[in-house]
Amino acid sequence: MNLNWNWRNSLKKLKEIIVMCYDHLGDPYYQGSAATIAYFLFLSILPIVILASQALGLFSLSIETILKWAEINVSGDGFELLQSLLKHKSTGTNNLILAAVALWAASRANIYLVRLANYTFYDGAIVGKGYVRDRVRSLVTVVIALGTFIISLVILVYAPIFLEKVFKSSDFLYAIGEVWLAMRWLVVLGLYFLVISLVFYFLPSWRLNYVDIIPGSIFTAIGLIIVSIGFNAYVSFSTDYDLLYGSFANAVAIIIWFWAIGWVMVIGIIFNRVWWAVRTKNQLPIPEDVISKRNPTGLF
Repeated sequence: MNLNWNWRNSLKKLKEIIVMCYDHLGDPYYQGSAATIAYFLFLSILPIVILASQALGLFSLSIETILKWAEINVSGDGFELLQSLLKHKSTGTNNLILAAVALWAASRANIYLVRLANYTFYDGAIVGKGYVRDRVRSLVTVVIALGTFIISLVILVYAPIFLEKVFKSSDFLYAIGEVWLAMRWLVVLGLYFLVISLVFYFLPSWRLNYVDIIPGSIFTAIGLIIVSIGFNAYVSFSTDYDLLYGSFANAVAIIIWFWAIGWVMVIGIIFNRVWWAVRTKNQLPIPEDVISKRNPTGLF
């Protein structure tokens, strides 16, 4: 009986969270937010690849090496589309100036997320600490996220080699290899969640407790996986979309994917704020004057 009550209570709370998230999106501040994020992501993807290629070079890795690893472990038409987009040939201009320009460009999407997080977490009272401070925070967040992502890739690529060298004379080498094959996607998911949670943690201009951003990070991580699976299915089944868009077909597919990613990021940030309002301990209700400004129309 008690178990049934908890189940019903959980469903009731989930319904309340969904309704509150939808209501939250009625704030005019969020109109066009997903499209803005998609725009900046699309502009930043090449600088991010350049920056990542330089960082990977410190570990004797290249974008081509990572793509070959992914080709073995990942499949699907969506990945093939991304593979063609992410191929990058070094021009020999690996220098601090190029890295700084790439980092600056890559932070454009993040500075928007910084202001969005501030507006959401502090109920519209603030959006930031000024352009310079927000830009610096955005750059720092990009460096942290990119660094975590690079280290994650290094771990995934070099882990089998490391295990082989450590256990080369052991009778358990084959068993250890099989365990790694079985566990590698759990490691990927763990590192993937770590990157997202760190981004959410460092977005606000005022520090939050890490535990406060975990629910939204979980929602965002799951949402991005679902969106990526949907993107892969879209590319797989939309065999004739190039007839409509011609040479712009790849760009259109990527923009739609980025737009969906934008919505997941926005809702993930809102999910955290809504969670604070419904949780049992340390509850932070949303002020009535903030709710009164909302008009849930024109969501998309």
